[in-house]
Amino acid sequence: QVAFLDKDAVTGKLIYQADCNWWSDAGDPAAAQMRFETVNDARHGLGAALPMGGITFFEGSSRGDLFVGEQQLRDYASGQDVEIPLGDSAQVFVACARGVGDPDAGWAGMKATLSNANPRAVTLRLKLGSPLQWHLRGLGATRLKDGGTVDELTRPANGKREVTWDVRQAKTDE
Repeated sequence: QVAFLDKDAVTGKLIYQADCNWWSDAGDPAAAQMRFETVNDARHGLGAALPMGGITFFEGSSRGDLFVGEQQLRDYASGQDVEIPLGDSAQVFVACARGVGDPDAGWAGMKATLSNANPRAVTLRLKLGSPLQWHLRGLGATRLKDGGTVDELTRPANGKREVTWDVRQAKTDE
């Protein structure tokens, strides 16, 4: 097989992502999913239509390039956002827990305990559920992504933090 595209300077960001909504309450820490995110344009080192196929990730180090992983890539048009799942993290964990209350009857508490064992700060995206199903309060700048509400938080190196918010069932007559 012939390599179609060999790009050495693709820029993007590594995001850690975890579900944390009323129905995903597990209480126990779970590994966050690592995702590489970029845009298929010249500014990010790409810009041509990307066909479906394999993609390999390397990370530079003082001893040369280190293999990170391989993934199958779907096709992406030029200018399109590219998101590639890389697997579970061995360094970033999230424990999601329900608090007091019943979201069917009013506001109920939620808590996420976020831990980062990396020697650098990381961005963690909490997927909080559909705005058609849940109303949220007590979080900073949430936004919609792929039909769901997300909150992106930066966690310091070797740090742990708790985030709390309230949730209630969305009513169809609101």
